[in-house]
Amino acid sequence: MKKVSLGAGTGSIATQHIKQARKVGTWVLLQNCHLAPSWLNDLARICEQLDSNIGKDTTHPSFRLWLTSYATPEFPLSILQNCVKMTNEPPKGIKANLQVSFTTAPISDLEDFYDAHPKQDLFRPMLFGMCFLHAIIQERRGFGSLGWNI
Repeated sequence: MKKVSLGAGTGSIATQHIKQARKVGTWVLLQNCHLAPSWLNDLARICEQLDSNIGKDTTHPSFRLWLTSYATPEFPLSILQNCVKMTNEPPKGIKANLQVSFTTAPISDLEDFYDAHPKQDLFRPMLFGMCFLHAIIQERRGFGSLGWNI
């Protein structure tokens, strides 16, 4: 998988990765599409070629194009109408956020992870403190500037 973090001047790199991946059947992840609004129309043209009959003949069946973006009015509607959309929102409430932090860890066996640390008396409270701080920040974010003043 090729990753491209979009911004100023990265549109041509993304275009090259898409063309190459389309031929060989790999995946391309374009991150932060909202930061390259001038290139989004080019992306719309590329996606239209993928949908056309010509594109189907030259597109490998394993090719995938992933896009990440914040909501922006500049995002082309043609892309939004022809794609699968996913959203990821933080859970509501501190308890729910802590549960997500401890149950969706990328570690296969969480108990072994906790027990493997040589300084158990320091590690567990520190890990809980970090997860709790993260939960507080996520919760207070919803209040904007008032979240930290009141």
